[in-house]
Parts: sequence; C-alpha cells; structure tokens
Amino acid sequence: MPLPHRCEKVLRVREVVLSAKNLTKRFGKRVAVADVSFEVLAGEVFGFLGPNGAGKTTTIRMLVGLARPDAGSIHIRGLDLARDFQGAMSHVGCIVESPDLYKYLTGRENLLHFARMLPEEAAARIPEIAKRVSLEERLDDRVSTYSLGMRQRLGIAQALLGNPDLLILDEPANGLDPAGIREIRRLVRSLAEERGIGVFVSSHLLAEVELMCDRVAIIHRGRTLASGPVRELLDRPRGPHRFTVRPAGVAISVLGPFAESGTAEAEGEEDVAVNLSKERVPEAVRALGAAGVEVFGIERPASSLEEVFLEVTGGETV
Repeated sequence: MPLPHRCEKVLRVREVVLSAKNLTKRFGKRVAVADVSFEVLAGEVFGFLGPNGAGKTTTIRMLVGLARPDAGSIHIRGLDLARDFQGAMSHVGCIVESPDLYKYLTGRENLLHFARMLPEEAAARIPEIAKRVSLEERLDDRVSTYSLGMRQRLGIAQALLGNPDLLILDEPANGLDPAGIREIRRLVRSLAEERGIGVFVSSHLLAEVELMCDRVAIIHRGRTLASGPVRELLDRPRGPHRFTVRPAGVAISVLGPFAESGTAEAEGEEDVAVNLSKERVPEAVRALGAAGVEVFGIERPASSLEEVFLEVTGGETV
C-alpha cells in the first residue's frame, strides 16, 4: 500500500490522529506527568517541548503502550489505546529515545528484518522509503559505517514501514551536527506536508522546534504550561514598539492615546517607545502622518520560543 498522496492529505488535514486527555503517571510519590492533554492533526508537526526530565519521554512511553497511565485516555485514529492496542498501534510509527538498529547489518537488512513483523507489502516499500529518507545510495552499506544523522534517518525509515498515520519521534535531532539537524527537519516537514502524516516530535532544542513545528505544547515538571500554534505563541506581547520619528516630541503626544499604559516615552532624539497591539499600529501611523510627523521606521521586539519558554517556566532553562 503506497504512502498517502498530497491530495489525501488535503482531504484529512483537520482529522485528529492522536488525542491524549488528562494523562497522569506517578512513580511512587513522584508525579512524572500530571493531567496533560493535547491533540495532533493529520498533516502537521506537533512539538512537545521541555527540558530533560520534564516528562516528555514518560508521555511518549504512554502513547505507545510502554507505560500505562494512572489516569487519562489515549485515542489514535479514534481507537482507544487501552481497549484496542493492536488496532490503535497499527496506525503508529515511532522512535523512542534512539533507533534500535543492528550495526553489523546493512540498512536494507535492518529494514527487511523489521518488515517481517508487518504486512507483506512493507518489504516491497523499502526502496520507496529509502529514497524518501535519502538513503537509497547507502542502503546496502553496513549501518556501522553510517553517520549519526544517517542512523536517525534509517530509524525514521523503520518507523515508516507500516505506512503510519501518526509518527512519534523522541528527540530526533539529539546529538546531531547542524547539517544533520537540518536534514531531519526537512524530512519531518516533508512527511507532514507531502504525505499527510501527523508527526509528534519531542525535543528540548527550542530553536529547532520553532523552525520545525506548526503547534507546540510546553511541558515542565510534568505539567503543560502553554500550548498553541507557534506563530501565536511568538506573537505574544514582548515589549514596546519603537518608532523612529521626527520630531519625537510631537510623536510622543500623538502616540500617548494609543499606548496600553497611557504614555509613550522618548528613547533618544528620534526614537519613541510605546506599548500597543500590532492591530493598532496602522492607525497610529496614520495619526502620526496627520500630525506632520515623519516616520522612518517601526521596530517590534522579536520573539523566540526560548523567550516564551523562559516566561512560562519562570526563568528556568532547558
């Protein structure tokens, strides 16, 4: 059975392929995961972001049946993981912690070994999958000669053998150099955009999650502190807009009524800082023009996922 084509992805782009509700897991008195909920849609990359020890891997182990939640539910393509484990997992490909590969075998032999545990068509799809992960030219080399990035891509190829609707990757870029990280990012994005697969990616690499993911959830000490589309999280107010204008004195009086704080402040001879929403910027510019103020530039403080993370975790770093 071939991987779904791009047109199929368009038809089911809003379909929920993974739904986790109120997941909780305790180890003795320690609560590793506390009331965590999220959804992953077909055709998107969902980032599960947090420091080491935040509960990411414990959550993933629950998602793939390696750990049983103390509370909460998991549904994959609408199937309850607890009640229909085989049916639910037939839609999943995953790498938990690191790819489980035989280094003394070739890449092809590794994939054939895992394909034997799947329906017959899995083995026939190996050439197609090898090309998808850019390993077709090295498929008959021993895995011991592969770089770390190549092993990660072979692990993803292994996860794709069952033609999954949901791909779960635990720290796929961990330990890779910048070129390897870029390769993994491009591969993950292509699987979501071109093949319609819902991809769940856990990571502590903030900048990489920002580039790779459509939506994210930030988990810290087992709890979800923030979640939503990456763009919306980055659009959170980060500080004042800075207008480069002339004359600044007139601009201060014009911009004051637009300020959320009620005042605009001079920052140098031609710079004025004012807290206002981006929706009010065009109106403010028109008011400045009507008052005869020349506007040479407007700067909005750039946001990053790292800043959002530090904000919601109270300054604790990954």
